[in-house]
Amino acid sequence: MVEVIHTGNIKARKQHTCSWCHSLIKKGQVYKRDTCVCDGILYYWLSCGRCQKYVDEMFQKINLDEEVNDEDLELFCLDKYGKKPKDLIEEEL
Repeated sequence: MVEVIHTGNIKARKQHTCSWCHSLIKKGQVYKRDTCVCDGILYYWLSCGRCQKYVDEMFQKINLDEEVNDEDLELFCLDKYGKKPKDLIEEEL
Protein backbone atom coordinates (compact mmCIF):
# COMPACT_ATOMS: atom_id res chain seq x y z
CA MET A 1 0.00 0.00 0.00
CA VAL A 2 1.30 3.44 -0.95
CA GLU A 3 1.55 6.03 1.79
CA VAL A 4 1.94 9.72 0.88
CA ILE A 5 4.08 11.23 3.62
CA HIS A 6 4.45 14.76 2.21
CA THR A 7 2.95 16.86 -0.57
CA GLY A 8 4.29 20.16 -1.82
CA ASN A 9 4.36 22.52 -4.77
CA ILE A 10 7.86 22.91 -6.14
CA LYS A 11 9.38 25.26 -8.69
CA ALA A 12 11.47 23.08 -11.02
CA ARG A 13 15.19 23.79 -10.97
CA LYS A 14 15.69 21.36 -13.84
CA GLN A 15 13.55 19.49 -16.35
CA HIS A 16 11.43 16.60 -15.04
CA THR A 17 8.75 14.26 -16.42
CA CYS A 18 5.21 14.09 -15.06
CA SER A 19 4.57 10.73 -13.41
CA TRP A 20 0.96 10.74 -14.62
CA CYS A 21 1.05 11.83 -18.26
CA HIS A 22 4.80 11.78 -19.08
CA SER A 23 4.73 15.42 -20.29
CA LEU A 24 7.79 17.53 -19.65
CA ILE A 25 7.92 19.70 -16.55
CA LYS A 26 10.17 22.53 -17.67
CA LYS A 27 12.69 24.42 -15.59
CA GLY A 28 10.85 27.20 -13.73
CA GLN A 29 7.44 25.50 -13.93
CA VAL A 30 5.61 24.83 -10.65
CA TYR A 31 4.63 21.21 -10.15
CA LYS A 32 3.25 19.04 -7.36
CA ARG A 33 5.61 16.56 -5.71
CA ASP A 34 4.33 13.79 -3.45
CA THR A 35 6.85 11.97 -1.29
CA CYS A 36 5.63 8.38 -1.09
CA VAL A 37 6.58 5.12 0.58
CA CYS A 38 5.60 1.70 -0.77
CA ASP A 39 6.97 -1.55 0.64
CA GLY A 40 9.67 0.41 2.45
CA ILE A 41 10.84 2.20 -0.71
CA LEU A 42 10.79 6.01 -0.78
CA TYR A 43 10.00 7.72 -4.08
CA TYR A 44 8.62 10.96 -5.54
CA TRP A 45 5.47 11.21 -7.67
CA LEU A 46 5.59 14.35 -9.83
CA SER A 47 2.45 15.95 -11.27
CA CYS A 48 2.62 18.63 -13.96
CA GLY A 49 -0.84 19.97 -13.15
CA ARG A 50 -1.95 20.14 -16.78
CA CYS A 51 -3.26 16.56 -16.58
CA GLN A 52 -4.94 17.06 -13.19
CA LYS A 53 -8.45 17.33 -14.65
CA TYR A 54 -8.04 13.89 -16.24
CA VAL A 55 -6.62 12.45 -13.01
CA ASP A 56 -9.54 13.91 -11.02
CA GLU A 57 -12.03 12.55 -13.54
CA MET A 58 -10.44 9.09 -13.34
CA PHE A 59 -10.59 9.14 -9.53
CA GLN A 60 -14.31 9.94 -9.68
CA LYS A 61 -14.88 6.77 -11.70
CA ILE A 62 -12.85 4.31 -9.62
CA ASN A 63 -12.87 2.88 -6.12
CA LEU A 64 -10.63 5.17 -4.06
CA ASP A 65 -9.32 2.16 -2.15
CA GLU A 66 -7.58 0.96 -5.30
CA GLU A 67 -4.02 1.94 -6.08
CA VAL A 68 -3.70 3.59 -9.47
CA ASN A 69 -0.79 4.65 -11.63
CA ASP A 70 0.07 6.24 -14.96
CA GLU A 71 -1.05 3.16 -16.90
CA ASP A 72 -4.52 3.44 -15.36
CA LEU A 73 -4.74 7.09 -16.44
CA GLU A 74 -3.65 6.19 -19.96
CA LEU A 75 -6.28 3.43 -20.21
CA PHE A 76 -8.94 5.76 -18.81
CA CYS A 77 -8.15 8.50 -21.35
CA LEU A 78 -7.91 6.05 -24.26
CA ASP A 79 -11.28 4.59 -23.32
CA LYS A 80 -13.04 7.93 -22.79
CA TYR A 81 -11.28 10.24 -25.28
CA GLY A 82 -9.52 7.88 -27.69
CA LYS A 83 -6.17 9.54 -26.92
CA LYS A 84 -3.34 9.30 -24.42
CA PRO A 85 -3.22 11.98 -21.69
CA LYS A 86 -0.04 13.52 -23.11
CA ASP A 87 -1.74 13.94 -26.51
CA LEU A 88 -4.82 15.53 -24.92
CA ILE A 89 -2.63 18.02 -23.07
CA GLU A 90 -0.60 18.90 -26.16
CA GLU A 91 -3.85 19.65 -28.01
CA GLU A 92 -4.77 22.16 -25.30
CA LEU A 93 -1.49 24.10 -25.61
